[in-house]
Amino acid sequence: MNIFAIDLTTDKHFISIKYDGVVTDFIFDESDRYKRNDWSKKINDIQTSLPDFSFFKVDLFAYAAGPGSYTGARLAYTFLSTLKLITKKDFLAYSNLTALAWGKSDKVPVIKGNKNDFYYLKNNKEIYAANINTFDEKLSFVSTEPISEIENLEILPDNIIAKNIVDMVSEGANHLTSNQPNYIKELQYRKLNG
Repeated sequence: MNIFAIDLTTDKHFISIKYDGVVTDFIFDESDRYKRNDWSKKINDIQTSLPDFSFFKVDLFAYAAGPGSYTGARLAYTFLSTLKLITKKDFLAYSNLTALAWGKSDKVPVIKGNKNDFYYLKNNKEIYAANINTFDEKLSFVSTEPISEIENLEILPDNIIAKNIVDMVSEGANHLTSNQPNYIKELQYRKLNG
């Protein structure tokens, strides 16, 4: 199965493609916000690395729907909606937290928001915390970036969400019930006092 997974929910953009049985990862690190969303560059880089690549040969598209950059999730959704119209191939949405936790069942995935708030997954529930005071210090966490407020934290590669989504699609893991980015639909996060 050929799979195209994207994560645009951070300042860096990540694409992971399983194509003809081989997984190839792409990292796009552009500081200029206007150039960050240059799909011509992304597609050219993909076709340079994978000369036989064709969106029409992709069996399933998937993306990281958040939490993370709302703009990035919206851009990924729009891009894949366009590809769906062109290729007639469906796409799936995956929670960033679920993808971050993939293969790390003993750890709690955590993402720090822009307002020093946190999103984490505990007991298969996505939780929003206004601050760190609500965290159980005994837990072991995983994230893609250092979080100074958390001591017991394993840092994973920053492209792990897109990579894990490819694995999740390959293994038939549960995806979100809606393809829309997390911020568009009613959120399932529980807000904790603190």
